[in-house]
This record gives sequence, structure tokens and C-alpha cells, in this order.
Amino acid sequence: MAPEIHRTIDAIWRLESGRIIAALARMVRDIGVAEDLAQDALVAALQQWPESGIPDNPGAWLTGTAKHRAIDYLRRGQMLARKHGELAYELDSARPDTPDLNAALDDDVGDDMLRLIFTACHPVLSADARVALTLRMVGGLTTEEIARAFLVPVATIQQRIVRAKRTLSEARVPFEVPRGADLEARLASVLGERAPVKSHHHQGFGKVGEGLRVVAHAEDGTIEAVEDPTRRFVLGVLWHPEAGEDARLFEELVREAEQYRSTRAG
Repeated sequence: MAPEIHRTIDAIWRLESGRIIAALARMVRDIGVAEDLAQDALVAALQQWPESGIPDNPGAWLTGTAKHRAIDYLRRGQMLARKHGELAYELDSARPDTPDLNAALDDDVGDDMLRLIFTACHPVLSADARVALTLRMVGGLTTEEIARAFLVPVATIQQRIVRAKRTLSEARVPFEVPRGADLEARLASVLGERAPVKSHHHQGFGKVGEGLRVVAHAEDGTIEAVEDPTRRFVLGVLWHPEAGEDARLFEELVREAEQYRSTRAG
């Protein structure tokens, strides 16, 4: 049961991490600190959920836990006393006119994500650093997954992300969406300009899904096809069989379809 819960937590984290980090970054004004606080909430989930079970609203549980961590951080650093008072007020569930925690965290979430994207893509960072940081913060990818996409060692990506967060902090980059002329000037760093890129065909996943079996590789080791051995002709391929002269795959598909039709008719 524990491995299954851990896989569920991992899936939830991939969906929610960007939103959580964005909300925390708005509070603490530092995306490196925001990621650390979000990771604290993830650790708490890994410790508690195997015993207590997955909450009905796991995203709200993670964001609520992370926000409490942020309040503790602000208290310890004696930062923004007024802001701390506002946050404490929001969390005072005894007041009938106070919005619930989930609603407070969801407030302005779209703008928070935009702020996170513009901060991660700030021109003070190199293009490689922007991409790696955005994939990590917004996309929720692991450093191992990003390293595979870049075709570089994991340590290189780890160092790239650490340096990027340090640079943003030292440069005191504001956590905000640019306005007016600044927005126009900054869009290129988010949307990208024309640039030569290295292109290499490689698989877009880190591991094969549970129960699937790899049945074909390219010469360079790229996974080209998987199947479900427990079901008839459940097959996924990464090439274009219709573009070649080898019709065996389609012929087998037709035979399977005819057998299936005969079985249903009988």
C-alpha cells in the first residue's frame, strides 16, 4: 500500500507544486525559499498520508500546510509585520467573515503563476537557466527528468537551478508581472526568440508505466514500443508504421480485429 500512496502523492505533487510555489513566492518574495517551504509540505504529506490516508482535497491540504510553513518563516525572520498580521487574520477560522483557507490560497492564482513564470524567465538568467528553472518550478519536473531532456548530467542541472535561484535572490528580482513597456520588453524572455537548438529524437518519458513491457528499442537505446502483456494487442509505438514499407504491424492488427469480430459474432 505504501508504494501506491507514494505514487499518488507524486502525481498530486506534479499537478499542484507550481501553484503552491507561486502562492508562497507571492508571500515570501523569494522563489528559492518558496520551493523549500513547499518541499516541507510535501515531506509532511509523505510522513502523514500513508497512516491517515489521502485527504479529500489533497491540493488544499498541501497548500494549507505550506502556507503555515510560510507564516512560521515570516515570524522567524520578523519580515513584514503587517503582512504577517493579515495572514494570521486569514487563518483565524473562528471569525465568520474570514474566507476559508482553500479560497484564500486560490485567490489570484492565475496572476501568481504568471509572476512565477516571469520571475523564472527573468533576463538576468541565461537561457538554459530559465528553461531549467521553469521546468522545475512551474512544470514540476525532477532534476533527473530535466537532465534527460537536456542530455546533460543530473549534477549539471542541479547546479544550474541552484545558481539561478541564488542569482534571482542576489539581484532582488521582484516577484511580479511586468507592466506596459516593461512587459513588451520581457515577453521575449518568456516566449523565446529565434535561436538554433539541438534536436535529438529521444523518448519523452522517464520510465515505463506499471504493467507495461518494452518490446522494441532503437539502435541508440530509445524505447520505441511498449505493450500490455495481459491484454490482446494493446500496443504503443513511437514511430510511424504507415510511412514505411513494412506492413507487418498493420497486417497483425487486421488479423486481431478479424479474430475479435469472429469471437463477438460467435
